[in-house]
Amino acid sequence: MHLEVIDRLPKDDPCSMDSSNAGIMMADRYIPKEVMCRILTRLPVRSFIRLRSVCKRWHSLMEDPEFQDIWSIFRAPAKIPFLLWHHPGDGEHILALDLAREWRPFPTAIFLSIVPDGKRVSLTLLSSTKGLFLIKQRRNELETDEVYFTINPLTRSVRQLPLMTDHESYIVRQMIMIDEVENRYIIIAEDLNLDSAGHMSKLQMYDSAKDAWQMIGELPYCLRFKSAAFVNRSLYCLAAFTTAHVFRFDGTQSWHEVKAKVPLCTGSQLLRCVPSLFQHRGRLMLVGTSDTNRDRWQREAGMREWLEVWELDEARPDWIHVHSFSSPWFLNSKDIKHHFLTSGDYLFLTCVSSFNGAMEGERTICNLRTGSSWREILPTPKKTEESSPVAVNIFSGFCIYEPSIEMEA
Repeated sequence: MHLEVIDRLPKDDPCSMDSSNAGIMMADRYIPKEVMCRILTRLPVRSFIRLRSVCKRWHSLMEDPEFQDIWSIFRAPAKIPFLLWHHPGDGEHILALDLAREWRPFPTAIFLSIVPDGKRVSLTLLSSTKGLFLIKQRRNELETDEVYFTINPLTRSVRQLPLMTDHESYIVRQMIMIDEVENRYIIIAEDLNLDSAGHMSKLQMYDSAKDAWQMIGELPYCLRFKSAAFVNRSLYCLAAFTTAHVFRFDGTQSWHEVKAKVPLCTGSQLLRCVPSLFQHRGRLMLVGTSDTNRDRWQREAGMREWLEVWELDEARPDWIHVHSFSSPWFLNSKDIKHHFLTSGDYLFLTCVSSFNGAMEGERTICNLRTGSSWREILPTPKKTEESSPVAVNIFSGFCIYEPSIEMEA
């Protein structure tokens, strides 16, 4: 059907590709140039080359600067997501790492036509999952003037979230896709008010299917939420203070601790590396650093730090070690922060270090299926890059973007 439509396009289209707003007429309907470019960039390369013979205009499309920009940014590989990086010293630009291991500017202007009043407010990317972004919008310095949205930048779908219960003391932590077929996701928020003695850290959850927040119980005293994962219809939570613990939500109001002891270091080491839960091929996984005492002699010898990946075997119950890979930094390095992100078969480890007032960083990307890994130096946006029309930053400095046209906000 698409080829029949293409065959009816005029061969001598008078519109010039020099016009940034020039589109095409198809079945008596006008299609903007940006939409046309986004559609064509999703074709396989061989198919697109064959379609260049349709008309002179399509033949010259490959040389059009606007099409090249959209092609380079939005032509997402099928098996790996984009890694988005926001340099803390830059308040305007976000860079995207693709499968070709190239860093490219991410077009933050796409948020202008999606988020209301995007030009006059600051936007913060809090979390992402399966092509959706969770965004916090603040109109002024008051925390009470915060609005949360979920958006899909490709489909331009947007949803404004309702207010949380007692929203002034809660902070949004993570968005998780729990059913891709039903397009259902959840968002977890944590209570930060621990001033009163004996007060437990409370959690509440937003369910996109119900479009409402609900209370989902408390964590044991002093433990704080770190990450969550949804595996085999069960929601798991990793919480830590001086030690790390994993809990399973019973679906009502209680969290029950998983019997398997978390094989992670304790104490001050948790400040260097916050462990993370994630789902991989239907299994609950955990990533973090190796044991502090075991590696003390290695640290004194100036050896590199090792990052470990475990899989939960609840039948035993125990955490089974499945992967090890070295950090870019040495064990005796100071002011090192480790951050983890996962998507599909890929685990992203960020190591950021402060040295003499300057920030240095590397990203290690590990394929959990093959065990292979490679490293990327975190770049700094070029001063020659144009200013963004909207102020956007990433809360943790990094997030994963998995372009999808199937998911709706």
